[in-house]
Amino acid sequence: MNCDEFQKNIIPFINGTLSVKKMKEMLYHCEDCSSCRDELEIYYIILNCVRQLDTDEDVSDNFHERFVDFLKQSAAMVKKYYRRMVTHRIAFPMVTLFAISAAGLSVKRPDSATTVTPTSAAEFTDNDLVLRFRFSDQHRYYEQNITVDKILQITGNKDGDKK
Repeated sequence: MNCDEFQKNIIPFINGTLSVKKMKEMLYHCEDCSSCRDELEIYYIILNCVRQLDTDEDVSDNFHERFVDFLKQSAAMVKKYYRRMVTHRIAFPMVTLFAISAAGLSVKRPDSATTVTPTSAAEFTDNDLVLRFRFSDQHRYYEQNITVDKILQITGNKDGDKK
């Protein structure tokens, strides 16, 4: 980060509206560039004094100490963010992998010696039964107590002619 970009981001940095990445860049730049650090301190003192006067708070005399505490808090916030990000990127996949492994170990697998093979070609599975029942010509799609006469009566065909 150069000094011009640093100066553009001073007020958002003090107000806490910068992204964590920009905050990190500004903190690193403060360590290297004493003139930008001094300018940040001046802005911080002025903005905080104005805020304290607006809210009728007592204006403290420890301006430099409050600025140093502000920088420490900002650095701690950046470290906390990156630590949490790394934890999420490592811990979440590890927990997911552990859960998948535990689920895979708890699945009961059939032994190869107990494999069932059909003894004759005439045997069929449950699906075969369903399909044979569904596509059978003798299968009726109505209840057993309904007769042909009732169907003709319901359809309005009283004399038995096919329409």
